[in-house]
Parts: sequence; structure tokens; C-alpha cells
Amino acid sequence: RDSIYVKELKKRIRELKLDKHIKICGFISDLSKFYKLFDLYIHTASVDPHPRSVIEAMNNSLPVVGLDSDGVSETIVDNQTGVLVPKNSLDLISEAIIDLSFNERKSKKFGINSKIHVTKNFRDRHTSKKISIIINERVSKFKTV
Repeated sequence: RDSIYVKELKKRIRELKLDKHIKICGFISDLSKFYKLFDLYIHTASVDPHPRSVIEAMNNSLPVVGLDSDGVSETIVDNQTGVLVPKNSLDLISEAIIDLSFNERKSKKFGINSKIHVTKNFRDRHTSKKISIIINERVSKFKTV
């Protein structure tokens, strides 16, 4: 049932002898239990207009390390809810991961800030209200033309 990609990924994990450290989980229905296993969330997609997984991680009080692009940079508040790293900066991603891994106080603070930030800015009502305002602004521009 695994896709070709997943089979190749599992093969590569075995080749690198990382199978004791990395597990491919497949579909998980209750992500809140899953997020509780993490100390931080890393999002390395270079293109992601609406990073739902970042919002979910932040809602579960995780600090996030992500690439400074698209919706990720609109979601993470740099050095408050996580760390934004310029694209193609593997060294800086590593530094951010190490920093948050060894600085528990900072990591916890970012996690708490993440939960607050998501609660204030990404709840359904808040998002639909923002969309409604944008639509009304656009419609009113057409009426005045």
C-alpha cells in the first residue's frame, strides 16, 4: 500500500542506518497525541501558501523552525513563536534546531507564544472575518467604478 516514494524513503533510512531514530508513521487520526511527542516542529517546504501543519503544531504549543517563505513567514513570528530561516540556509536551520533543542526556556516560551498567536490569529471565526473584510473591500471598489 506504500507509495513508491515511501518505499524509497524507507530504503534510504535503512541504508543510512537511521531506522532506530526515524519512523514513517503513515496516517494518524489524532494528531494532538502525536504533537505531544515533539519538542519542536520543523517545516522545510520552500513553497507553502497556507501551512496548515505549522498552525497545528503551534496550536499544540510547539515552537517552529521554518523557511522564510510564503505563508510560513506570515504564520511564524520570528524569535517569538519560532525561528524563520532564509531559503537554502541549511546551516541556519541546523543552528536554529540546536538552539531550541538545548535552550529549554526559550523553546518553552516560543511554544507558549505559538499557542497564544494561533488562538488570536488563526481560529475559524477570525479567519472568516478577515476574508469577509477583504471581500467587502473588493466589492465596494467595483461599486464605485
